[in-house]
Amino acid sequence: MNSSLAIFLAVIALCALIALALQRAFLSRLRKQHPEVLAAFGQPVNVRAVWGMLWRHEHHALKDWPTVLLGDLLRTFLTGFILLLISLIIHLLYNGRAG
Repeated sequence: MNSSLAIFLAVIALCALIALALQRAFLSRLRKQHPEVLAAFGQPVNVRAVWGMLWRHEHHALKDWPTVLLGDLLRTFLTGFILLLISLIIHLLYNGRAG
C-alpha cells in the first residue's frame, strides 16, 4: 500500500468518526429540543430522512439557532466527506491504470 493511499484511508476513517459524532449530537439535540420533529422520522430514526431534511435546509424552520448551526455543520461535513470519497475513487482508478 503506498503512502498516499494510507493517508487517504486514515483521513476517511477519522472523518467517518467525526461525522458519526456530529450526527449523534444533532439527533440528541432534536430529541431534547424538538421531540415532535424527531418523532416524524419514525422509531428507530430513519437517518436517510434526517439527511434529506438537512440537504433541503428544512431544519432552518426550527428557529433554534444552535440546532440550525449544528445541522449546517453536519451537512457541510457530510458534503466534504462525500467529496473525499469521490477523490479516493479517482485516486484508486488513476493509480490502478498507472501501475
